[in-house]
Amino acid sequence: MTQPNFTGVEGPQAVAEWIRQLEQNFDLLQCTDAQKVVCGRYMLKGDAALWWSGYWRLRQAEFNALTWDHMKEVIMEKYYPQSYRMRMERAFWDLTQGTCTVEEYEREFTRMSAFAPHMVDTDLKKAHKFRDGLNQTLRIHVASQGNLSFDETVIQATQLESYQTLNVSAPSAQLVQPISSAPPGSSSGKRKFDSHRDNRKGKRGGNDRRGDHPFARDPFLKCRNCGRYHPGECWYTQRVCFNCMKTGHFF
Repeated sequence: MTQPNFTGVEGPQAVAEWIRQLEQNFDLLQCTDAQKVVCGRYMLKGDAALWWSGYWRLRQAEFNALTWDHMKEVIMEKYYPQSYRMRMERAFWDLTQGTCTVEEYEREFTRMSAFAPHMVDTDLKKAHKFRDGLNQTLRIHVASQGNLSFDETVIQATQLESYQTLNVSAPSAQLVQPISSAPPGSSSGKRKFDSHRDNRKGKRGGNDRRGDHPFARDPFLKCRNCGRYHPGECWYTQRVCFNCMKTGHFF
């Protein structure tokens, strides 16, 4: 387990993270308050160690015993000033998804929420704050689902975003005109594709499976001689049986 150091030059966010990691280790090791103070002083390095030595030398007579909470408060006042906290709190208040993905927005939301814990101190408040920062389409969808938990809000937004991404990136359907077997120059076997016409399923006494496909259409016009759908010249005029393909009778 690596103990983090703090030198004072890393910036305001670094001191907050340093304290968070220290307290995580304190909980793991079940340290007493006195042990936390000793460890905290040892982890201060460079400029931060020099500052603390001067501060404590002048003020140690004011305290019977230094507690970790007091030491943490003094360090935060020095390296995490109120003006910075207010600025970051405002930034969290104004945080929106913008051009980020839901995953990226959730990551930044979680990081920034540490600067304004009172805004997300219940799961419902956290969920509503996250929802209100989503882009309009996602926000409307999530709001329509009622009072979701924070995790449910993230899931709903992520799923809709994924659906939108797939829908936009899917290739457009190619409308292909059926190939006619009619002889060249014949217009009886040709028909342009019309996306607004209904398919002919069931119009010839059975289920035409081509009608099951959204782009399927019968390529042949109805023959005025025999009432059937076929290309080219009608066999009816040649006295040919449609069943056995022989002349002399009809079927």
